[in-house]
Amino acid sequence: MTLKEKHATKTVTGRLYVGLDLGSSFVHYAVLSDAGAVLYAPEPIMHFANPLGALAEAWRDIRCRFDPASIQSTALTGSAAQSFPRVMQGALYVYDSVAIPKGAEAIAPAARYLFHIGAKDSYFFSLGTAAGRKIIVEWRTGTKCGGGSGMLVEKQCRRLLQGEVPAPQLEDPAGVATDEQKQQVAARNRARLQGRVEEMFRQAEEEAARSKEPSEV
Repeated sequence: MTLKEKHATKTVTGRLYVGLDLGSSFVHYAVLSDAGAVLYAPEPIMHFANPLGALAEAWRDIRCRFDPASIQSTALTGSAAQSFPRVMQGALYVYDSVAIPKGAEAIAPAARYLFHIGAKDSYFFSLGTAAGRKIIVEWRTGTKCGGGSGMLVEKQCRRLLQGEVPAPQLEDPAGVATDEQKQQVAARNRARLQGRVEEMFRQAEEEAARSKEPSEV
């Protein structure tokens, strides 16, 4: 069973910790135990320029699966969350350069080299140990314009394949009565839009696999 396949419930006991990564395109989130074990890490949510809406959706998912009283702390990372501490008192923000190595240490403690391709930058970390603690020996980011940019790849896929994948039929939130129902409609619409984009990615991967020359990719 992979981390993405784990579906925890409120039967989990003990202190819990939540991490939320609000990037340029996606919101990733995970719930950890007091011992650092990953209890829940679902598929990421595409926020379509509405990170607060996706964050609320992620938080509702967490509250449905875990007792909110057991959550001791939350931490935020990612480019879309950098401004949160200025408007949310007590919000804990962790920079990518810290969150990526710490996350790797939690799920792959023996890892020595990390490659991370984000929406804006690609990262390389060389890790070592000093006095029994993991340290960063070397850290580099992409230096070429667009090099290693996940956002560039994503935009090209959407530009080239949007005509190949039909747009989904979306629900009209005007016909529902309560805010909760509107949130549910928004979540379903977002999921349909994400499904369309993921189908574009799937087709792009198939096309890339058939390529014989780098210029065709």
